[in-house]
Amino acid sequence: MVRSKRLLLPVTIVCVLGVFLIALLNFMIHRTEEEHQTSSSSIYDAVLLQADESVNPLAAIDKDFHVAQEFTSNLPILVFALAGDKVNGQETGMLSVYNWEEAMNSLSVSPTQAIPVQVQFENTSEKVKPNVDITVYNTKGEVASAGIMGMMPDSHWHLNSLRTDLSLLRTYTVYRTAAKFMDYVPRVAFCEVLIEREGTLSYLGVYELQETIGVGPGKVAISEPDPAKTRVDYFLVSDMTRQGRLLSTRQIDGKYVRGYTSLLYPTEDMLSREQIEYIEKDYTTIEKRVSSLNDYSILLDVENVIDYYIVNLYFGNSNAGKSMTYMTNTIDGKLQLGPICDFDLALGNLNGPFPDPEVVSYDQQLFLADMIRDNGFVSRLLRRFVELRRTVLQEESVYQTIDETWNYLKCAKQRDDYRWGRSDQTEGVSAIYRNGPIESTEYERDLYRIKAYLTKHASEIRNTFAKIEEDQRIAMRFEGGNGLLLFVALVLFFIPSILINRKG
Repeated sequence: MVRSKRLLLPVTIVCVLGVFLIALLNFMIHRTEEEHQTSSSSIYDAVLLQADESVNPLAAIDKDFHVAQEFTSNLPILVFALAGDKVNGQETGMLSVYNWEEAMNSLSVSPTQAIPVQVQFENTSEKVKPNVDITVYNTKGEVASAGIMGMMPDSHWHLNSLRTDLSLLRTYTVYRTAAKFMDYVPRVAFCEVLIEREGTLSYLGVYELQETIGVGPGKVAISEPDPAKTRVDYFLVSDMTRQGRLLSTRQIDGKYVRGYTSLLYPTEDMLSREQIEYIEKDYTTIEKRVSSLNDYSILLDVENVIDYYIVNLYFGNSNAGKSMTYMTNTIDGKLQLGPICDFDLALGNLNGPFPDPEVVSYDQQLFLADMIRDNGFVSRLLRRFVELRRTVLQEESVYQTIDETWNYLKCAKQRDDYRWGRSDQTEGVSAIYRNGPIESTEYERDLYRIKAYLTKHASEIRNTFAKIEEDQRIAMRFEGGNGLLLFVALVLFFIPSILINRKG
């Protein structure tokens, strides 16, 4: 009894410390998860400063698209001062960023950033709005990193011209919505771009600044390979073109799909032969497990796959699982799909292969094409879709994002149209450039097209997977019924023999 009393105090202390450590560990884990989940959403949580329609949007731009110092915008302004000098095909210069949050941006004040850069324009045609690639340098002429417009520091950036999206807002709408429930969504932000040459400013247009997809802080989180270990984390892409060491050629329903699965990171020169063989074997094993529906959930993050495809299916990105499909695997984790990428041709865009809202394309998507044969997976997919439709994928929620973005871009879009003379088409490519003004009703028609597509397409997705689930249940009942019928037939077959033997 005395001994028990002596042990009571230290045991109590140990228990209290244990509870404290567990609580602390739980707090750290949840905090890490929250930081991971909000790493993408923070930029999408920002309030969009609505355009001031009382001001003439073209007041500071002349007929030759030259810009006066009085130019203002509710969007961030990026000014590239270029002298014409080129290094490896890229023009050297200085990037000045005007990004005063929650306030109009003006050239009459000092920029918020000044960064040495090299830029490469996709083309030099005066009739086609170019995409622009940016490489950041330091004052010594070395490649460096810089955060632009509140995004994570990086050395390479991309300005998307959005020329295939009449509304300009498709990718942003999807990313902002997905960031509410997905761990990592690439960050993008709108801006207006000006070019300065020999002291003259020219207007280039409305762009979407995009961070590059890759491995790094705030992006895809995997560890560098340990030379002493065979097992390593890896980052892949399945695309129409080969981008690294080829791991496999996708094959669906016995027909090869044009595309490659490439190793992006670690690069081949960072790995030993044993490590490369491990990655190849590991990924091939996952493919085979999924194809045969053999305990694939042990190696593949099913919840992640469900969310990935729900986003792509709901917003009508028919290229998901066929091109620009990223994948990550860690030593202690499971293979995950993502990050999501590129929705300019989604949401009923006429430039997409499946603009019809009644088309739900899943038969050639990586992994999904096989997993859809699993009744348990279809049930989970359907439940998750219904759950998200009640929350972040409600029409009202997505429509609100569309409307806020539309009001944010209103004046800037008029300048972009003045510069490029963009016109909507009823068929073919939805954003064709020609000389002449654009009617505002064309935008309204495209916004209506987006909303109508979402409403109809969401209904078709639910109906499609509900029917697949029901068909699979019927098939399972039929298979079970076959066994019962066989048993009954055998009983009926042997009953006469039994009766005859008993009678004899």
